[in-house]
Amino acid sequence: MLMALIPQQYAAESVRLDGLPSAARLGQVIHATLRIETRRRPGRPTLPEVEGLEISTDSPWPNRSMIISNGRVTTSVSTNYLLRIKPVALGRFTIPPITVQIGTDTYQTKERVLDVVGQPSGESYGSLELKLSRQRVYVHEPIRFDVQCAVDRALAVVIESTRGADYYDVSVDADWLTELPGAEPIVGPETDTKDTVNIVLNRALQVVDSVAGPYEGGRSSNLFRFRKSFLPIRAGVRRLAAPVVRFSVDLGGRRDPFSRFRTRNVRQFLITGEPVEFEVLPLPSEGRPDPYYGAVGRFSISAALDKRTVMIGGSVKLTLTISGEGNTRYLQAPDLPDIPGFHMLGQIANPSEGTVIATYDLTPQERGVHELPGIEWNFFDTTPGVEEYVTLSTEPQVVEVLAIDGEKTLETLPGAPPAAVQPGVDDIYDLKLSSEHVPVEYRPAPEAGYAILWVLTPWILCFVGWFSLRTRRRILANVQGRRARRALRGFKTAAKTGAEPVDCLVDYLADRLGCEPPAVIGPDLQDRLVAAGVDPDLGTEIQSIIEGGVASRYGGEGAVDRDRVFKAVESLERVGFRSSAVVLVLLVCLEAIPSQVLAPAEKAYRDKDFASASEGFRERLSAGDRMSAYNLGNAQFREGRYGLALAAYEQARLAMPRDPELLANIALVKRRLLIPAEDSEGFGASLEAIRHSLTAREWLWLCVLSNALAGGLLFFGGRRLRSLGVAASGLAGLLVLEVVVWSPGRPPWGIVVSPVAEVRAEPDRGLQGLMRLREGFTVEILGASSEWTAVRVDQRTGYLASVDVVVIE
Repeated sequence: MLMALIPQQYAAESVRLDGLPSAARLGQVIHATLRIETRRRPGRPTLPEVEGLEISTDSPWPNRSMIISNGRVTTSVSTNYLLRIKPVALGRFTIPPITVQIGTDTYQTKERVLDVVGQPSGESYGSLELKLSRQRVYVHEPIRFDVQCAVDRALAVVIESTRGADYYDVSVDADWLTELPGAEPIVGPETDTKDTVNIVLNRALQVVDSVAGPYEGGRSSNLFRFRKSFLPIRAGVRRLAAPVVRFSVDLGGRRDPFSRFRTRNVRQFLITGEPVEFEVLPLPSEGRPDPYYGAVGRFSISAALDKRTVMIGGSVKLTLTISGEGNTRYLQAPDLPDIPGFHMLGQIANPSEGTVIATYDLTPQERGVHELPGIEWNFFDTTPGVEEYVTLSTEPQVVEVLAIDGEKTLETLPGAPPAAVQPGVDDIYDLKLSSEHVPVEYRPAPEAGYAILWVLTPWILCFVGWFSLRTRRRILANVQGRRARRALRGFKTAAKTGAEPVDCLVDYLADRLGCEPPAVIGPDLQDRLVAAGVDPDLGTEIQSIIEGGVASRYGGEGAVDRDRVFKAVESLERVGFRSSAVVLVLLVCLEAIPSQVLAPAEKAYRDKDFASASEGFRERLSAGDRMSAYNLGNAQFREGRYGLALAAYEQARLAMPRDPELLANIALVKRRLLIPAEDSEGFGASLEAIRHSLTAREWLWLCVLSNALAGGLLFFGGRRLRSLGVAASGLAGLLVLEVVVWSPGRPPWGIVVSPVAEVRAEPDRGLQGLMRLREGFTVEILGASSEWTAVRVDQRTGYLASVDVVVIE
């Protein structure tokens, strides 16, 4: 029974016609599949009537499948009809759309064109051969299609060019050679020689062998050969449409008397092959061994030692070679049982085309002559007449272990002080006690929209600062503006010293109007003030104050009131002056994680009640404290559950990526799980190490700071600093891509926590596994539910039971 995954969706309702060739021979019955994609009950299709074609259909059959694409699981529910089309006349026929009623909705297929020929016009000049490796295969047994197109060498096949690549205009149309239903493509060599050229397969370039070969009547031909291999994952009969090959030939050009150029005379030939049919059988459940290593085909095994004598503590490598025909790239090598007197350091399997070489690195611990027992391995033998599970065994291997300075074992020498256990090398580092450490919270990076806002903030601040600086420089360069700004200061200073109010007002107006004080006094003062933006009534008041002051100085009656002058100046200060402020406040609220005492879990750990300790640490982890994930890993390590310990450590590393004790514990657990150490010398490995050395929030802040630095250098730096700003902008751009594009686009990953986990093609425990994964293996997560998890392993997709994998998030 298929289980729905999260996130998932159902395929959109549609009706389409699959497997219809573009050409057929007269009287040849061709088959096509009418696929009605819907969860509802569809009506019976309305078949069109085409003169010259006999179209009929059989009873429908249902189909249900699940497809993984871009991290989403799509469930497809369809009703299928097998269409039979028999041409009874020559010519080109247009097959109108086939109509299907689904509820109140009407759906139609696309209009199709079928060329019907008496005899393929290209058979006199070429041929098309397609051979299957076997007509009947089993699930997980590779099937190979060998394709050969022959064209008479006397003909000049047209050569075209696209995107800088030349190709022969020989086109093979068979969509199932690209995507075979119910099977996965096998990546591998598709040619046998280095003398290759390009032709076209399903409207895409295809590399083929180009050799000369015999042809009918003693003539030679150009042969274009290639092969396609697939791994069937579902049982059933496959009926595939007949392949068609078209090739264009240059029959010689002619020169137009009115043109300087030669015109090519190109003719296209067509050859129609025969329909292809084969059967995929399910693997029998009866007699299936446990464990079963997933091998299907015909194999033989052999074992050998790299040396026959070895010192105690040295290394001897046992090599198991599995060779034969079958799914060698997908089978599993066996695990060695415990061998008395030996400890296994590691195990590596290298699959290739036709061979799997598994190497077991052993170190002896006792002297003497030892016999390494034979290795048992099984497969399903598909040899006709056999077709059963077969178990093979290698011959025992004899090795002599020599002593070190006469000692029998590696025990401590008498009288020698015992060596101290080194944490991170011999054992894990101790707990991180709640009384000594502050809880650590993991803060994932914000969504892309918020991240872009954070990245743009430094540039906005730099632009605002640059604009404000330029405005201030422009203001400082304005002499008249400076005088106007100091007018009020001068007025207040003069008034405090006891000067005449009118004189102070005259000096103030001189600064504001940008002239000398004597030029202020005049009959046109009111007009000049109004032209400067002063209200006419206020201008009249100023004119009256100045005239009254002048009159009083030269014998007039009474002086000008001091308060009247101050009120006039206050009114003038409000003219043409606006105060503006740009305030940008960034608030980052950091909520402190309430500290909780972990004494009960710690006490259970000290009392060696690791199960209770794990529960306590797990509860604290669910509250957000990633420090407890570190302690949870320690508790599960003590229980011997190394896969779960590694998963807990990796969850802690998301918040503590540079903790040396945590990194040492991770390395120790990987050694216990026999996971090969990662190569730290390559460029890609160095980038991965840098990426994992910072948390998601630290990457965001580094991105923000780098953009702030780049913006500061570009907006405020000199010529030399701006050149550094350009370089800093490049680095900032890479960080923006990492934070906004690359990091959100990476799929989540998980760790296999069961000793052996089987990847299945569908979420069905009754299916045979595609591959077996060991504890500690890393997989990409495509979707998850309570029972099944969709994963990707080595570019292959499948399903793991959810209890077998822990998602790191």
